[in-house]
Amino acid sequence: MKVAIFQPPYPHEGTAQTATICIDWIKSELNALLDKNIDLIVLPEYANCPGIEKAGDLRKFVNNEGKQFSEILQSYALALNCPILAGIAEENETGELKNRVVFFSPDSGIIYKYDKIHLTQAELDWGMVPGTEVGVFEWNNLKLGFAVCFDIYFAEYIASLTVAKIDMMIYPAYQRGENIDTIEAMTCTRALDSGSWILRSSYSIAPDSSTGGYSMLVDSSGKILANAKSMPGVLIEDFEPNEKYRKPASYGKPKLDTRELLENKRRPSAYRTAYEKRSEYLTTPYPRLCAHRGLSFSMPENSIPSFAAAIATGAHEIEFDLWLSADGVPIVCHDPDLNRVAGVDMIVSDSYWEDIRKIDLGVFKGKEWSGIKIPRFEEVLNIADGSFGMNIHIKNPGKDGKLVKMVADMLKERCLLDCAYIGGDAEVLEAAVSLAPEVTRACLVNQSHPDELVKAALKYDCGVVQFFPGFKTSHTALMAEAGIISNLFYSDNYEEALSYVDQGIDVILTNVTQLLIAKGF
Repeated sequence: MKVAIFQPPYPHEGTAQTATICIDWIKSELNALLDKNIDLIVLPEYANCPGIEKAGDLRKFVNNEGKQFSEILQSYALALNCPILAGIAEENETGELKNRVVFFSPDSGIIYKYDKIHLTQAELDWGMVPGTEVGVFEWNNLKLGFAVCFDIYFAEYIASLTVAKIDMMIYPAYQRGENIDTIEAMTCTRALDSGSWILRSSYSIAPDSSTGGYSMLVDSSGKILANAKSMPGVLIEDFEPNEKYRKPASYGKPKLDTRELLENKRRPSAYRTAYEKRSEYLTTPYPRLCAHRGLSFSMPENSIPSFAAAIATGAHEIEFDLWLSADGVPIVCHDPDLNRVAGVDMIVSDSYWEDIRKIDLGVFKGKEWSGIKIPRFEEVLNIADGSFGMNIHIKNPGKDGKLVKMVADMLKERCLLDCAYIGGDAEVLEAAVSLAPEVTRACLVNQSHPDELVKAALKYDCGVVQFFPGFKTSHTALMAEAGIISNLFYSDNYEEALSYVDQGIDVILTNVTQLLIAKGF
């Protein structure tokens, strides 16, 4: 593989004019690659707005000259017949400012974006929003991992890339004030940690500077094969990304791929990461079971013990319902009031969390359950570790979609977006489309009429649809063709559940997860 790693001169003045000069330097060097047969190009962090440090100026430049340059990069990818990986700042579809790496493919346009997870205080002050997902992407039979600047300092994040078995780590950086010895040591260590090659692209601060610069190609043993050091320029290097460092398992033993050795000796029970658990859940094959309000036939529904027991018995997902209290706390409860579940004449939306919390939810089920409380959404998230899914049913989105937005923000904060979905009627889905587009939507519109339900699922671009009994296999086939998961509400009978699976259902909601699993579901 032949790569070009850019190290532009940093525009210290921090103006739109000097940022444009730096961008022109990048374009000039891209033009110089037209006959070089490059396989991959890596540009540094903030390549579309270099040097700009004032929040207002940054956003203005990003949405004008920076956006134009991003479009130009796509043209260069096509002209060079070569993918370009560029660190850029841009607004997403909801107006959030993101620091991301964009993969410009010569034949397919933009095929991947990684949003930087670990933002600096300056970036937060600019109004940037952190990413929530580990950056891993497969391309050309290689697995790429992404770490943007500050990301590289977090060993636990690098461990997630190691678990993913990446071949190359793409590392766009700023790090203008970081000491060059630290940059070298950290980059080499991360290559050895992850067992992958590292392609680091940054900026030249000044000739012979003791900080910044040091764009590099580092092999999986931590050896630096090319280093731009402090000078502006482009590193053009050939290497074989599938060649990995091998070391003896111990003294005198045969050599192994270092990553294979480390993965075989890890003790995940002592420090298992959320990424590992999330990967296990996301790759679990269908059909799956979703515990309706937890183990709701065996213990107080929609309670933390009910959810925990369902997970312990092997449920792949839990389903629960949310309402907003009078003081704006998301409360886990199926009904709008507490009469049925707790024997208390109290409407959730008219009550304060402090008063709701005092209610003994368990004793209404039986004295043996005394002391179990009605939980808030945050408490469910406290037990969520990515190893199971959350089917979140919202019946009222709240004023101006407040509850929907809160749920989305809390999921993003916990990095659990890919393990949850919001289910609701048309009003809820409309709020989710505008306020929480990154959260998967589950269509519950007109469930008694599957034709209308299917139409609504397509209209609101849902990832999940929830059928009542009475659907046809043509409905589930249409959903499967559209890439939409089909849920069934509900079945507590093993044979019946299997018959629904035969009809194309992917996820069975049930009140008796333990019984279906005991029979072999």
